[in-house]
Amino acid sequence: MWAVAAVLGLAGCMGGPAAPVGGSTSTVPSSSAASPSESSVTRDGRTILPAVPEDCSTPTADDVRSRLGSVAASVQTPQASASTKDGVSTVTCVYSLIPVPVGQMPDPGNALVLTTTKAPDSAGIAALGLPRLMMSPEPVEGAGERAWFGVNRLSATTEYVFESVQGLTAIRASLGVPSSTPEVGDAKQRLQALLSGL
Repeated sequence: MWAVAAVLGLAGCMGGPAAPVGGSTSTVPSSSAASPSESSVTRDGRTILPAVPEDCSTPTADDVRSRLGSVAASVQTPQASASTKDGVSTVTCVYSLIPVPVGQMPDPGNALVLTTTKAPDSAGIAALGLPRLMMSPEPVEGAGERAWFGVNRLSATTEYVFESVQGLTAIRASLGVPSSTPEVGDAKQRLQALLSGL
């Protein structure tokens, strides 16, 4: 159930409607300039915005590799997507940890997903329900106004999640690796260091 929620949430952020379980659906390419229309609105009501590589220029793939170590040895150039709903804008950058076949989307279960969410006011930030999709979150000091870290252990994936909020901006980093992957050492410190440069 948790894995389905995570995948559906990412699909909404990645610029297209979530695919039905066991099926697939087309998405609006991140480089296209989508105009408001039925095809540019996701199932949860987000409007897809044009996204360009510059949206994910920081951190670079080299920065990710340097901060995360061997788990990110083969990290790929990030794919960007953007959306908005009720005045809340979201930019998602997906850094696949493995090469991705041409025309396919990265697997969030084997990727670093950085999501930057900007709200128009404090009510918008409160409505996000921070921290999001995190099992047993623990508060982290010294990272924005508030920050949390947690590890989501799913059947096929382990997710190391760090989320911080500063003013009206929330940044979430989710490092997803196959559950068979060895434990990522110092994951909290590594993700915190990665986000500190944003």
